[in-house]
Amino acid sequence: MVMIKPYNYLFYVLYKFWENVSEPKIWSDAKAVLTIFALIESLVNALMMYYKMFIDKSSHLLDKIWLDGLVGIFFLISFYYCFYYKNRWKQIVSNYDKWPKEKNTKFSTLTWILIVAIVVNFIIACNLYSNSVNLYP
Repeated sequence: MVMIKPYNYLFYVLYKFWENVSEPKIWSDAKAVLTIFALIESLVNALMMYYKMFIDKSSHLLDKIWLDGLVGIFFLISFYYCFYYKNRWKQIVSNYDKWPKEKNTKFSTLTWILIVAIVVNFIIACNLYSNSVNLYP
């Protein structure tokens, strides 16, 4: 239950983001889930790149597409259970809408800092990996 609350708030922040920026305002829940999925995949791929660069240079972990697919299937099933089973996403949004504005602003800022950190980490990992592996001899 401890890990569910941060995912719920991450979903809420991304849901509100997609509600504000997208036109038409439909499927914001699906956009939020896909964004979380992309963030997790970025984090997993960055960790695999760091593993190959710093721990085991002869590892073929990044070459195994089935591993990425397996991680993806696991998270999509867990997202279905967390957000879509019995329309839980509607309860999540209504619960966090009741929070005081100051508390919501503080946690939203922390959430966006986390999102930016994950994206920057992935960019740095890709840059380091491309420099460490001689892609263009």
